Amino acid sequence: MGDFALGVLPVDEASGKTAFHTTPGRLLENAPEEVRLLTDPMLLSSPSPLLDGVTWVGYTCVRDATTAGGAVSDLYSSNNVGDGGRELLPPWEEMIELRYGMDPEFRGRGIATRAAEVVMSWAVCERGARRFIAETQKENVRSQVLLRRLGFDVSDTQYFRDAEALEWFRSVS
Repeated sequence: MGDFALGVLPVDEASGKTAFHTTPGRLLENAPEEVRLLTDPMLLSSPSPLLDGVTWVGYTCVRDATTAGGAVSDLYSSNNVGDGGRELLPPWEEMIELRYGMDPEFRGRGIATRAAEVVMSWAVCERGARRFIAETQKENVRSQVLLRRLGFDVSDTQYFRDAEALEWFRSVS
């Protein structure tokens, strides 16, 4: 659905802006801040002067958990139809999995929070997401704090089928 690399961008000393501020693209509507969607694939091809100097620090992605493989997809491919033909699992728009990872050197700077907010906004505006799910290991307190900061609540679902993990959800308001 959407994989996004996270980079710390070089800033032009004269203007105080990054190259992305003047790069052609489409602004994402209703984003929590200015987000420019680059629509020219040549801008991101290698080598690219646009990407020179970017320090890559992590990733954020959202994916349709019903088709991405793994335990959630397995639930959807098995027979999950209840009485009267009613589906027991939510539709894909309510099964959008948020995933992220950061280089330890860049943790604690708010980068993952900002990136997740922007990517979730993109998923709502561009793909029609209505609810997000996530999974963290029980001992990963840092990730739990991030999800709480993003408005996620712990869920009693067992989509991921991992006894060592907590499952989370956030509905789109």
